Amino acid sequence: MILTPKLLGEFITRKLVQRHRLRDILFPIMRSLGKNEAISGFKITCSGRYTRADRAMYTWYRSGKISLNTVSRPILYDFTEKSLKFGMVSIKIWLQYKTKVIKEMKRRELLEV
Repeated sequence: MILTPKLLGEFITRKLVQRHRLRDILFPIMRSLGKNEAISGFKITCSGRYTRADRAMYTWYRSGKISLNTVSRPILYDFTEKSLKFGMVSIKIWLQYKTKVIKEMKRRELLEV
């Protein structure tokens, strides 16, 4: 099974609806993405009202090689929004796979590039 940004975004929003803390959700995901040999880099941004705080929070995490300015290697992207008890939450996820994985995804027709 190939990990996609859409799958990650849905998982994070489902956990937020269940009232888990954002850090408790993201750190295991980042640890597993860092260990995944198929992924060369990722970036996750989360913004919105997760708690009863007056102001919205904006947090982002990045690891590995991920260049948003190049077209030589495709980057998979997903944007997910969810309405929680305290307000709207948005999650953006960028995943950059290694070249051999991209070729395999094209062969299986999972990537529309």
